[in-house]
Amino acid sequence: MNGKISQPIEPYLGERELDRLMRINTSLLTEIWQLRDRMAIMEQLLEDKAMLAAGEIEEFQPSPEMNVTLEELRSQMIDRVIGSADDSGYTVQSLIEKVSKQESS
Repeated sequence: MNGKISQPIEPYLGERELDRLMRINTSLLTEIWQLRDRMAIMEQLLEDKAMLAAGEIEEFQPSPEMNVTLEELRSQMIDRVIGSADDSGYTVQSLIEKVSKQESS
């Protein structure tokens, strides 16, 4: 035995599509955890400094400008999550186009 471990051959989970789904899932969980972690820290800091009352976030109504920003951020997150499926860099638009081509065939 030479002490070397051979690299696993893709697909790791038996099928390439299952591997892609697992990468999406892992990417999504990473996004969610980062957001929840930061949100909990920000809420605590704001409450500690008496700059935010408990429940204020749930009652907040964003302005139209902030809604635009939130939509952009959401689209970026979706692209990162879907793009994590493989190295081809899927985007929401590329997946829509792919499905449209399949449906018209």
